[in-house]
Amino acid sequence: MEIRDGSQLDIALTGLHTLWDAIRPDEPNPFSNNSNQFDAPAVSIHAYDWSDDNDQPFNLRWKDVRINWYKYCGRGMSTNRQVGKNEIKEFVSDCLAAILDTSIKSRDWKP
Repeated sequence: MEIRDGSQLDIALTGLHTLWDAIRPDEPNPFSNNSNQFDAPAVSIHAYDWSDDNDQPFNLRWKDVRINWYKYCGRGMSTNRQVGKNEIKEFVSDCLAAILDTSIKSRDWKP
């Protein structure tokens, strides 16, 4: 199902994309178009994969929600199910907690 521009989920994803750069400026942003991956217990964020060999099942995984985008977060986004208004706060909280946990490094990160 399409994620509409300006929806609560779109706004939440845009905010998380921006916060990544503020919180982790030295790590590639997996919301962007750079093949980076970030895997935490509560959330996985995988940038667009340019590999011809990989059928990418999601760009962002949270609980049973799978979100996909084309090349970068915000473009051609869809989700496997409706994310309710009451879930948005928990979604943002879980994602932000993972991004703030600097002990979790993204896959392509090199200090």
